Amino acid sequence: MEPGLLVAYVALLALAVFPIYIGSWDSIADLIKSAKKVAKSEKPSAPKESLSSSDAYAFPLIGSCVLFSLYIIFKIFEKEYVNYLLSAYFSIVGVAALAKFLSDRTNFIATWLKLDEFSLNATKGKEEIFALTFTYVSFVMLFVAIVMSIFYVITKNWILSNCFGFAFATNGISLMQMDSFKTGMILLSGLFVYDIFWVFGTEVMVSVAKNFDAPIKMLWPKSFDYLNASPKQMTMLGLGDIVIPGIYVSLCLRYDFQRYLSSLPKKQKPTFEGFLAAPKTFFTVNLMAYIAGLVVTVVVMHTFKAAQPALLYLSPACIISSFLTATATGEVSSFFGFSTETQDDELEIMYGKKPTAKGNAAGASTKASSKDSESTDKVDAETASKRKAKKDQSVEPSQSAAEDSDVATSSATASPKSSVASRKKKSKKSSGLSSQSSQLSDAESEGNKSLPAADDDTDDMVLVVNKKKIRRQMKKQ
Repeated sequence: MEPGLLVAYVALLALAVFPIYIGSWDSIADLIKSAKKVAKSEKPSAPKESLSSSDAYAFPLIGSCVLFSLYIIFKIFEKEYVNYLLSAYFSIVGVAALAKFLSDRTNFIATWLKLDEFSLNATKGKEEIFALTFTYVSFVMLFVAIVMSIFYVITKNWILSNCFGFAFATNGISLMQMDSFKTGMILLSGLFVYDIFWVFGTEVMVSVAKNFDAPIKMLWPKSFDYLNASPKQMTMLGLGDIVIPGIYVSLCLRYDFQRYLSSLPKKQKPTFEGFLAAPKTFFTVNLMAYIAGLVVTVVVMHTFKAAQPALLYLSPACIISSFLTATATGEVSSFFGFSTETQDDELEIMYGKKPTAKGNAAGASTKASSKDSESTDKVDAETASKRKAKKDQSVEPSQSAAEDSDVATSSATASPKSSVASRKKKSKKSSGLSSQSSQLSDAESEGNKSLPAADDDTDDMVLVVNKKKIRRQMKKQ
């Protein structure tokens, strides 16, 4: 192998790995920054765009349509005119991407110089849909990006092309996210078939890659003649082989961040520095698997002297390595149950945001159910009281008679005249006591036979009726 070619392969490997590494960590920094901002402002967070399972199923089909359309366009029109339009488009988009990338790398200068910070926000009702923060350093980086874009359009220099491609890849990995590992596996599996078909089955992929003169691929000369190298003397790697697996690797870092959140004591807020010291098992293993898959791609390409679909090796490397890591750590269920949307809400609450509307709705429903149960209890109590009142009304005459007899008895006991009279007639009452007691027992037995005792209220009613019969008998005697 020629030394220049070996350097080219190593350079392509570095140009693929560094955007993934930087973009993954930028996504964590943006996640923490966004959660702090939402918790501080107490405003609803802007909806985060993420790839879902339905998007993952449709992605290879949409990509196939776009790829074949470009192939037809290059067949019908002159590629020079097509590339003029593409260069104009990517130069404008590239300015924004490169300015953001450079601004993120130079933020420390504004902090060190204590420069003023400006913000531009757009809201829809209470929901924030756009937010841009910048300093004077950002304007300088914007000017640098514009100058580089102009030079690229004029010279088509491969170094400037790599600069824009690096910015595209890094920003794409940091801004895009998959909602779960299931979505990631569906996407990588679909693009696995997509890459094999369009590279091995047709000439479409290779033809478009050679004719498409835009910063959507990483380039490196096969020789050391870097200044005069022609496009035919370049090794290349498409940005799709960097960004798509890179988003999956970034998802592994998000999962490691979730493990870090779970390990924190209650009420302790997470920090970027704290996560740096935490273990990042899934991210490290998956990044190493990506590097191994890329090395295999280069070896096979060099051995057979033919273009290789990189996702043929990268997709299985990323999927299998992450699944084996989850199996080895005993976290298969939590691995497949992980969701970035749930993590966003959890992190915002950890930084002090009030529970979401779902939590409030759940609490409201719980309160409503308790109120319903209380009202039901009240209705039951009222119904029972009404039934008791009806029973009381049915026995009211007997109760009043009993109360009259009790009052008469108590008044007779309290009156001194009646007490004297009772002393005089003591002998007479004692003689008739036995007969009265026998009559009392007979009356009680007859009352119990006539009125069944079903419950406590029925017992009281029978007793009152028995007393009434006894007193009637006593009066007759």
